[in-house]
Amino acid sequence: MTSSYRQFFGLHYEPFTADIKRKEILVTPSLKRVEERIHYALRIGGIAVVTGEIGSGKSTALRYVIGGLHPCPESSTSPPPAAPFWNCTGRYWGSWE
Repeated sequence: MTSSYRQFFGLHYEPFTADIKRKEILVTPSLKRVEERIHYALRIGGIAVVTGEIGSGKSTALRYVIGGLHPCPESSTSPPPAAPFWNCTGRYWGSWE
């Protein structure tokens, strides 16, 4: 997006980046439902699948949910910089921001 777009809407930074911080994500009722369902799947040791149209917020929802999980212990290996989706077990999952 051009700076004129951001200037017109009074935006200080690009709003649609892949590295948006968790605290900057708009929490909607739909997002909370995704969070509840993923937490339920984690509690019962199940599998959760998030599906939706292109651009519907699947990655953002996962980033939000995973960002709210308990962080990795200090002794765990840090994820490589090229892996935005990562968890304590080394699986390709989500950002901790």
